[in-house]
Amino acid sequence: RHTHNPFEGLAMRNEATDRRRVRRAFTDDELDALLDAARRRPLEEGLRKRPRSGLSKQVEAKFRRVGECRAFLYAFAAGTGLRRGELAGLTWADVDAERATVTVRASVAKSKRMAELPLRSDLAATLADQATRVRAHGLGTGPRDRVFPGPLFPTHGTVARDLAYAGLDGEDDQGRVLDLHSLRVTFISRLSAAGVHPRTTQALARHAKIDLTMRVYTDLRLLDLRGAVDRAGRSLRRTAASSEATAC
Repeated sequence: RHTHNPFEGLAMRNEATDRRRVRRAFTDDELDALLDAARRRPLEEGLRKRPRSGLSKQVEAKFRRVGECRAFLYAFAAGTGLRRGELAGLTWADVDAERATVTVRASVAKSKRMAELPLRSDLAATLADQATRVRAHGLGTGPRDRVFPGPLFPTHGTVARDLAYAGLDGEDDQGRVLDLHSLRVTFISRLSAAGVHPRTTQALARHAKIDLTMRVYTDLRLLDLRGAVDRAGRSLRRTAASSEATAC
């Protein structure tokens, strides 16, 4: 019987300094640019490929639908924090526009646990409009039909091309990247920037540990650090004014 530990003598790696892929959040302007680019790119590239003959009304409508669907997917991801697999597996039975909720089934959740999450009212309204448009195109909105059908779901390359079309770099000078999962980082960072309690943010992010929420998924650039310092300073000044000042 072998008692040798093959990991004996190996030093623990520092996860904070050894992260393979560090993502950052989108700013408001960057997110607007991405949504606009995703909406325009399919049709504009289609027209560019046929400058003389143009596109039939049917093909033009198809390109418009692809762009609208992709832009909505990005907006939905940024507004819910759902992961790629959760978005890809989302069915119409999982969304309730009237109650403004979305259910992440255990079968598609990373944690393998079902969760019901609140939806922003504007996203719930857009979902209802999206269902109407899908039915108008003769496509299904039954319980098992996907909200974001496979053929319309963006690949990693599609997201990269949308970013480039929006004039956004996929990686900044610090090596932090923008990709589809960055929309989840954006959602969580915006909650923190809005002053949401960390425990509430953790619950909405569905993280087992709050350290993951705060350290990995909160982009400090979106937080009002200077405002926090100023508010603390005003509080300190009020405290000092109410007591006798002592010189150093």
